[in-house]
Amino acid sequence: SILASKLGAALIYALDHEEWAYKNCKENCQLNHVQNVEAVLGDESKFPSHQFDIILANINRNIISRNFLKLAQIMKPNALLFISGFLTEDIEYLLGIARNLSLKRVMQMEKDGWVCILLSS
Repeated sequence: SILASKLGAALIYALDHEEWAYKNCKENCQLNHVQNVEAVLGDESKFPSHQFDIILANINRNIISRNFLKLAQIMKPNALLFISGFLTEDIEYLLGIARNLSLKRVMQMEKDGWVCILLSS
């Protein structure tokens, strides 16, 4: 969130499932004088109703797969979705869901068994 702000993002919505991560986000934003981050504690019921150009979902396979449709729905046309926090054996499963939602793989990176995939709408 802080990097997005420093790079010029106008609206940043930071949804964390765990209280410690939510508090850490708020504290780090204060320490870095970042005021355009809306930090929210909650689950998928707290997804915003507006759409985004870029979405970062660093969670895990189960939460990503459970929320893939909602993530796709809050993507603007030609938006980017970064999914990460899952293992190499989950790639084909998640890409199958992405294909069913008409999301296209742009790039994929792997390190030490962990994966990040960039998708576009």
